[in-house]
Amino acid sequence: MLDRKTRIGQERRVGVDELFFSCTDRKGVITAANSVFARLSAFPRNELMGAPHNLIRNPLMPGGAFKLMWDTLLGGKPFAAYVKNLAKDGFDYQVFATVTPMGSGFLSVRSSPRFEPLWNAALSLYGQALPIELEAKTEGANRSQTATAGLVGLAGMLADAGFPSYDEFMYTSLPAETQTRVSLSARRTYRPEAHGDIADT
Repeated sequence: MLDRKTRIGQERRVGVDELFFSCTDRKGVITAANSVFARLSAFPRNELMGAPHNLIRNPLMPGGAFKLMWDTLLGGKPFAAYVKNLAKDGFDYQVFATVTPMGSGFLSVRSSPRFEPLWNAALSLYGQALPIELEAKTEGANRSQTATAGLVGLAGMLADAGFPSYDEFMYTSLPAETQTRVSLSARRTYRPEAHGDIADT
């Protein structure tokens, strides 16, 4: 198998009607996952079970985004975000993730990002946060401090973009994604005999 990083930037598309999930404990260890997650991540399900969820983390994602997620979840609140993941075989796959506290862990449901203005805005912010984190790391910051620097940068950039808090961004993106997906799904024609690219249109 190729080094995973050799394919970064090559994308595996998530279908508009595909939903996939995973459950983790409070430390982020995977306790359940469906077949769609296994297929998109290119990890067999037996390799996913008991593994840390960050095994699909893409190096193009800033640590500050995940610090915000964990701070929110461990505070007992749900969280939603755009995420770029990295499959076992090196392909990127992009998702809109909604994560909810559930029992002694968390349930994460993912779908493909479809509301391009906000998805593109999120990618831009992630790209701007990465150099902030790199600079902090170069100056001797540890992993936690580096993620905090990235989160502070993201918060400032969100405010500049007109979102005074991440909650405002989340409460805008969640309905936008849902409405866009419903609209796209309604226009699809069921053609069970179709295969390949034509089946996805």
